[in-house]
Amino acid sequence: MLNLTAECIRRRAWLSLLPAIWLWSCFPLLAAPSKSLLLSYTSHPEVEQKFIPLLRLAYQNLGYQVRFINVQSDRFPLLIQQQQVDGDVGRLIQMTELVSVTVPVYHLTDAQVSLRCRPGIRCEESMLYQQDELIYTTANTQIYQHLKLHFHARMETSRDWQHIVELYKLGRVDRFIWVGTAGVVPDGIKETKAVLLKTPALPLYHILHQSKADLVPLVRSELERLSKIAANPTATQAGT
Repeated sequence: MLNLTAECIRRRAWLSLLPAIWLWSCFPLLAAPSKSLLLSYTSHPEVEQKFIPLLRLAYQNLGYQVRFINVQSDRFPLLIQQQQVDGDVGRLIQMTELVSVTVPVYHLTDAQVSLRCRPGIRCEESMLYQQDELIYTTANTQIYQHLKLHFHARMETSRDWQHIVELYKLGRVDRFIWVGTAGVVPDGIKETKAVLLKTPALPLYHILHQSKADLVPLVRSELERLSKIAANPTATQAGT
């Protein structure tokens, strides 16, 4: 009888511990760090004000924490090839032809290339082919060659697009190459005169390293969903 009673006590004690054991087993899951990605970008008003917030939200909705690192244009190919970054916020689709380890994820916009000049000074495309002219730019020379833009002017390289805007506002830059969405011009350079350069189509894509290819359908779908909401917020509200 005593042995039976002792066995019952042991069973009750074990059962009483089950909730605690279950909770303890959940703690590692609750404490596990969220999935993370590192995306590069080159500082540009449109990238920082529009595309980074969009991507941050999309990946957050998919359970990823994203860190963004600003890099110069000419550093990106090496970083992605060495897998020091997981992808880039937005690069011209032509870049994926030059860097084979990249996978296009989502079409963000279509870009244009233009020569922009301070008001009141000469501003003609022919100046890009005159050796005595000084033009500022940030784009990788590989892209220019790929686009068959063989400039002969002296090309002064700035670290990024935002830096060109700041230099212009300080009066240190009079002429520069600008790449951006048609009709979208940052406040700091709205007064400039623009000469549109003839190039092939320039779709700008969010891209990932090919090792992250399994994420592409999920990310693309979420970006499409968020873009539809942004394009027609009243319809979304009416449907909720």
